[in-house]
Amino acid sequence: MKLSFNAQKCVGCEICTLACSLTHTGKTGLWPGRIKIERNYPSLQAPLIKGFYCRQCKKPKCAAACPEQAYALDGDLVVFDADKCTGCGLCVPACPFHAVWLDQASGKAFKCDTCGGEPNCVRSCPHDALKWE
Repeated sequence: MKLSFNAQKCVGCEICTLACSLTHTGKTGLWPGRIKIERNYPSLQAPLIKGFYCRQCKKPKCAAACPEQAYALDGDLVVFDADKCTGCGLCVPACPFHAVWLDQASGKAFKCDTCGGEPNCVRSCPHDALKWE
């Protein structure tokens, strides 16, 4: 199963990001979310809304870039082990989808963990722009 994003349905409310932040940190905020929504306003150039999230690549470039082997494939999921992460940041630019970030507090990388197979971002999206299928 994978997360999919429909930019045509997304209104840019970022409720998905807030739900993700709350799930993973216990606080609401846009930065700690593992899904990011970018609105291309006021230019109105297409695409108007972009979603940045882990695509669960079959050959993840984040894993290839990580010298500590903090990323591993587990079936169809790219699993990240923060205990192995040293915060070198090589995985961040390696991700072609801009879906890996460095945590400001810990200095370690973070990405979507699919909430154990039941992503809260999908359940929280009021416009059905996210699917887990």
